[in-house]
Amino acid sequence: QDKNGNIILEMRSGFFKFWTFPFFKNGVEVAKIQKKWSGGLTELFTDKDNFLVDFGTSNLPNETKLLILASSIFVDLQYFEAKAD
Repeated sequence: QDKNGNIILEMRSGFFKFWTFPFFKNGVEVAKIQKKWSGGLTELFTDKDNFLVDFGTSNLPNETKLLILASSIFVDLQYFEAKAD
């Protein structure tokens, strides 16, 4: 939300696309974050993750692009990092 409480973007992930996080503005997909497969051994034995941030063909302001980029870090920490407890 912006400072006035208006929704800037909405992010959601489908049940069968749990490695893809699209961003919607007014119901239209404008960007997405995808976790990329790193290979079996890398996925099993390391905590290394690769993400693709795709802004598509939308002309988003730089502030919105920075928000999406920061969201990719949040997605990594929230969904893909091992929890201590």
